Amino acid sequence: MNASIISGAAAAVFALSATATFAQVSDKPFQENWAPSKWGKDDAAGSANHTKNSANIKRAISMIKQYKSVTLGKYYHREIPAVGTRHWNFVLTGTPNAGPFGENAMVYHDEFVSTEIGQIGTQFDGPGHIGVNTSKGMFLYNGRMYPESYERGPAGRAEGMGPNGVEYVGEVGFICRGIVLDAAAYRGVERLPIPKKPGDPGIVTGEDIKAIIKKQGIAEPQPGDCVFLHTGHGNIWGNSIYKKMTSEEHARARVEFGAGEPGFGISGCEYIGCARYRSDGRRHFVQRCSAIRREGYGLRGALPHRDADPAWNMEHREPGSEAAGRRESLRIRIHLVTAQDHRRHGLTRKSNRDLLISVQQL
Repeated sequence: MNASIISGAAAAVFALSATATFAQVSDKPFQENWAPSKWGKDDAAGSANHTKNSANIKRAISMIKQYKSVTLGKYYHREIPAVGTRHWNFVLTGTPNAGPFGENAMVYHDEFVSTEIGQIGTQFDGPGHIGVNTSKGMFLYNGRMYPESYERGPAGRAEGMGPNGVEYVGEVGFICRGIVLDAAAYRGVERLPIPKKPGDPGIVTGEDIKAIIKKQGIAEPQPGDCVFLHTGHGNIWGNSIYKKMTSEEHARARVEFGAGEPGFGISGCEYIGCARYRSDGRRHFVQRCSAIRREGYGLRGALPHRDADPAWNMEHREPGSEAAGRRESLRIRIHLVTAQDHRRHGLTRKSNRDLLISVQQL
């Protein structure tokens, strides 16, 4: 038996054993027809496809009034707050790497970075990040099944997400009307508290969103808009202070950051998820969004995270919601973007520079 057959068999056994370790399965993706997506069975970019609509681009650009640029990304730092044991580390590989050269005595520097991409600094989740373990395997965006859809390298090693790699989102990019929902200002605080129980002010509900939109005097979300939720939670490691903080202060910030987060409740997710139906007529909006809510997850095709810490999920529950009291909930993270662009194929997350946002309200 040659080496390639042995390695292939080993990879197959590993894949089967990995799948077998999942005790829970859900076939809702098949029962509720989560695929194909509205963009077609071969799509890999998801809602980024709104950027292909020239009307959306025109609408976004027409709202630019002050012609100012705003930095949305956070500093990368070896002590940056992160989830779990994730890390970011940067070193110069030479001081300098080479030189001086020539008449002008040129020198140059190179660098080495070791890190996870996901949950490090500013980023958003791509179509390969979240899936559902079904009776037929892992179901991800647009009905792609894993492990067979992984991009494989030597010895069957998984080296990318294949058709669900985030590079397909990056190739389209985002040009959109940016809606900043300032939940902190709405509550009259600098930073929303981390919720401990249903009904806490750190939970942003659908009614809250409507009130914020009215208070800020902005138009409702429309298809192709980019929604940003400002809770103030990022002030824990704000750019204006983080470089000035000591290692001890960094450590406290990491603990505070990891204790949980404010964010959208179930009804808030439903409200944002139904935005694309509001412009289609009231009757269709009511029918479609009622169907979405019956699914229980709030958004068709959106999936729940499960965490061991119930307090982590608590911020996304509300009194009377279908998910209240259960150890599962829909979690939507609104990640801003940095000026760094990861174009490595097959990634599950992305930090992106291909973004132009016309911010209507700061």
